[in-house]
Amino acid sequence: MGIKALGIGAESDLDALCDAQEVFLDLVLVQQIADIAAGRPADNTVEIKSLSARDRERLRAALHAVSPLEDLTRDLLF
Repeated sequence: MGIKALGIGAESDLDALCDAQEVFLDLVLVQQIADIAAGRPADNTVEIKSLSARDRERLRAALHAVSPLEDLTRDLLF
């Protein structure tokens, strides 16, 4: 059972975290595919300079969404 189903935490915060995770996974996966295609080992880094303006904005918004994660975690646990 997920946190939202338990009614713990603000739904908007939890939705923003889910959206941020989707962005992070999307950007890492695209980078890994490019790395493999170029013969480089895939890892978890994303080459920021190669991102489009739209993807940079998506990343910026995702990073903003996870910035209160430590406080949210503490609130949910205690």
